[in-house]
Amino acid sequence: MKYLLQTFGCKSNQYESQAIRESLHAAGHVEAVTADEAAVIIVNTCGVTGRAGASCRNAIRKTVRANPGLRVVVTGCGVDLREEWPHLPVPPVLVPNAKKHSIARLLADLDAVPVEAEPADRFALGITAFAGHTRAFIKIQDGCDNFCTYCAVPYARGVPESRPLPAILDEARRLLANGHRELVLTGINIGAYDSDGLRLADVAARLAVLPGLERLRLGSVEPPHLDERLVGVMAAHPAICPHVHLPLQSGDDAILAAMGRRYDAAGFMRCVELLRRELVNPAVTTDVIVGFPGEDDAAARATADLCRRAGFSRMHVFLFSPRKGTPAASLRQTCPDRVIEERKSALIAVGHDLAARYAASCVGMRERILMEKSGTGLTDRYVSTTLQGDPADPGDVVAITVTAAEGAGLTAVRA
Repeated sequence: MKYLLQTFGCKSNQYESQAIRESLHAAGHVEAVTADEAAVIIVNTCGVTGRAGASCRNAIRKTVRANPGLRVVVTGCGVDLREEWPHLPVPPVLVPNAKKHSIARLLADLDAVPVEAEPADRFALGITAFAGHTRAFIKIQDGCDNFCTYCAVPYARGVPESRPLPAILDEARRLLANGHRELVLTGINIGAYDSDGLRLADVAARLAVLPGLERLRLGSVEPPHLDERLVGVMAAHPAICPHVHLPLQSGDDAILAAMGRRYDAAGFMRCVELLRRELVNPAVTTDVIVGFPGEDDAAARATADLCRRAGFSRMHVFLFSPRKGTPAASLRQTCPDRVIEERKSALIAVGHDLAARYAASCVGMRERILMEKSGTGLTDRYVSTTLQGDPADPGDVVAITVTAAEGAGLTAVRA
């Protein structure tokens, strides 16, 4: 059967879509380039915000309207959160996250195989390559029990569960054998990794010494999980990139408490200071939510001030999006939309300034870049860099000297 696969959302979804793709190919199914070639569309949905869910529903509706004979399989967090799907000529087949491994079997007869009877297994799928990517993601963990008041992910993904280290190492070796030189550890809350007494630091240390690995990058790590042992492992292994995505969300203690975050502003800055103490010019990227109910001008200023003190190398700024079923969805928003948009624009401007400052701090450094395309790549510190002089192929890891910064980007020559 010919299928089209659409993916929304996080790195875990992207990894799982690749795993679905490989399972479908093993079963003899063929991936279509466009919807009009396909008999079925598989949509791997995101439900982290109300806007994300709406985007998935709109995409399904648009595709089916243009291709009325298309069957639809919906999987991902939108299914576990019991999203309502658009009226379709034939009801979609709904596959929860933990049963994504069953999709290849379901395609044999979409009307005959009951999804309810399929076993749940969050780590049944694996990958051998990461199609269309120079970097390869490895899913090491699933689930979250933080229950931040704005977030639906714990309801969609369930309690934390960790993938056994031998399975992670086996997959890493397959990916390296197939030409990937950078591996990215991903999951819903990778700092919560705990398998047979092993933690994230143990996983990173074991992967970092695999033959053929040039770079290992951590995914998003929650501040309470960034400790001296993890940072010490990063410092001890040159293959581990000196880059951490450390979600801030707010720099105001009252808002952090209302969000259900498990740290305060001072605790967050202790994480940043630990990274600076142990690593050379570490890159710290982050997420910030603007307009959480109760945020006033003072809270917005506190967030901007903390961002400046942290010196983030990149910031992702989001508007608060109420998610049905979460505690924050019932909170009253007292701030006008216009003011929230102004705060967002101001914080984005802070992020641009910080990114340019960080890029400038990299000038003169010896780095590595993983080539992507058109003579550009990403440094160990996750800064986009243009390589001048001798060309390099996508997927190559090149030793460079950074010669100049322009905005948030760099220019370099071979070292």
